Amino acid sequence: MDLDVLDVLTELLTTADELAERIAETAGVDVLAPPTTAYDYPALGLYLAHVGEHLAAAAEIDHEALDDAQHTVRRMRARLEGALGKSSTDTGSL
Repeated sequence: MDLDVLDVLTELLTTADELAERIAETAGVDVLAPPTTAYDYPALGLYLAHVGEHLAAAAEIDHEALDDAQHTVRRMRARLEGALGKSSTDTGSL
């Protein structure tokens, strides 16, 4: 796997952990434990699922929580698409 993609996955893991923490704190639910390592990529799904599970409750308490989550996830998607696009372009030139 391309190093740029791994760097982006690590960044996404950190971002998802931070978003899950903000949503959990706003919703008044338990915050998940941080990733065991910077490369704990399977945990990415756990953090995003936690956000999905508690986003409605957080948005009822703070209407900006929904906007925050939407902005964060769009930014995450753009970063991943950019890394994958660059990776496939780099690979295609071999």
